[in-house]
Amino acid sequence: MEDTTSNIMVDRPSSQSRQAEPYGNIEAEMRDGVNTIFPIYRRKYTMTHSDETGELFVVVGKDFAKERITPTRDEVMMGFEREGKILAIVGSVLVDGDTIPESFAKTRYEIFKANMPTAIMAIRTADQAFFEQHPFLDQIRVMIWYKSTQPEFNHFYDYGPIGNYVANM
Repeated sequence: MEDTTSNIMVDRPSSQSRQAEPYGNIEAEMRDGVNTIFPIYRRKYTMTHSDETGELFVVVGKDFAKERITPTRDEVMMGFEREGKILAIVGSVLVDGDTIPESFAKTRYEIFKANMPTAIMAIRTADQAFFEQHPFLDQIRVMIWYKSTQPEFNHFYDYGPIGNYVANM
């Protein structure tokens, strides 16, 4: 459905797209004094991966792990954000722009969309002890901005509650 207040589309993927597939090992790193209890509001996630090994790397901290960002710009960054009384996990991926040519937009968009459930599952899994300490947070919705200079790829997607992305281990 189109959001009439802006020219960014807000879509809700079908429940079928929430089926995350395991993607190798998940390596988690906590930094900046982040632990299984605190903080909630300044908690940020940076997820990267290795095409060679299939490993997923999740850094949980008070800031994004900018040193993990590579020239391919295939990272997923998200964090807890509050607008009034509404709490959400808001993130973004770079479809094109910055160092990514517009000619790659469609392919990158499709790859990000296909793999986003796995990325969300990796982040939820990497911070599992935190979510176990705060079970109400599993109801927090995940919103991802696909950032593009091209309107057909510049979208916000509502992926539903993060609790829908618990890995089957």
